Amino acid sequence: MGDLIKKTKVVPFLGDRGTTPNWTQIKKSTSFTLSYNPQTKTYDFISDEQPTEEIESYQPSLAQSLTMFKGEPDYQRIFDMAFDLPTGEDAHRPVLVVFYKEQGTTASTTVITYEKTEDETVDPNKTYYTKEGDVYTEVAEPSDLDIDSYYEKITTVVPGGTVYKAWKVDSLVKLNQMDTVNENIDFDLAFNEIERGAVEIGSGGTPTFIKGTFDDGTFTPDSE
Repeated sequence: MGDLIKKTKVVPFLGDRGTTPNWTQIKKSTSFTLSYNPQTKTYDFISDEQPTEEIESYQPSLAQSLTMFKGEPDYQRIFDMAFDLPTGEDAHRPVLVVFYKEQGTTASTTVITYEKTEDETVDPNKTYYTKEGDVYTEVAEPSDLDIDSYYEKITTVVPGGTVYKAWKVDSLVKLNQMDTVNENIDFDLAFNEIERGAVEIGSGGTPTFIKGTFDDGTFTPDSE
């Protein structure tokens, strides 16, 4: 039997409207219902006895019920919107949905650097380079007399890091109600444009979204 996907493994983050969003994890919600809302169309082909229904698109939305704890960053983000009652573009926020059970690795990378040689005489089995500005040029005929100016190429393979499948979404924040008896604010995140990719988690749990694709557990960022 596989691992059960628990509620802590599918995590929403709400960002601000900056070019590089500052992400706030939605922690104090007591609801996480991701409705996919398939948009269908029915075709009544003359060759078929029964009409045929097909999915044309999806219009996902995420229902949230946020408990109002003063001092919690997620409450402050939503309360500020509930206070200002934004409309139009002002009601849009970036959203991340991170699927922590769906992880992979980035491909390993090769890093090439050059270091001054420590050799005192030319090693015939090595390749030496000279440096002019930021350009390194292979020495065709190395000489002991010039070895103090030679560099060696250092090739380092950096292993890939762990990433998690994620959506980055342009979301319309639809405020529904503030219920002071039950101490919550209910709102829906209506998903518009969904970018698929991965999230790296930095120090302090800060997520960084990278657009790209997964292939058999290996994540490849999109070329810019």
